Amino acid sequence: MTELARHSPVSKAFVSELDELISSEYAPDIFSLPINLDIPNLQITPLYATYSDPHAIFVLKVESAGEPVKYISVYTGDGGVLVGRSDLTLDISTLLLETEEEWSEL
Repeated sequence: MTELARHSPVSKAFVSELDELISSEYAPDIFSLPINLDIPNLQITPLYATYSDPHAIFVLKVESAGEPVKYISVYTGDGGVLVGRSDLTLDISTLLLETEEEWSEL
């Protein structure tokens, strides 16, 4: 079973949107995610940011009613274009890796 297969349809929809944004080289306002999903109980909150050459890294909290809180990292390149993401996790500490820069709370 893949990591994503263990998550709810709401979480999967958000990760699918991130994958579409990455493949289309979209540069979203990180505070406006999700972009095209109209799911009333889905809330995405940027929590932390850092820079690790050549990417800015953001840790997002993914909340949906009736589900455990999850976390995901997204990586941006030049101009804020999304270039990658981590897997969803229940443990935020796995995303707060040591980098050249300190993590900033958003």
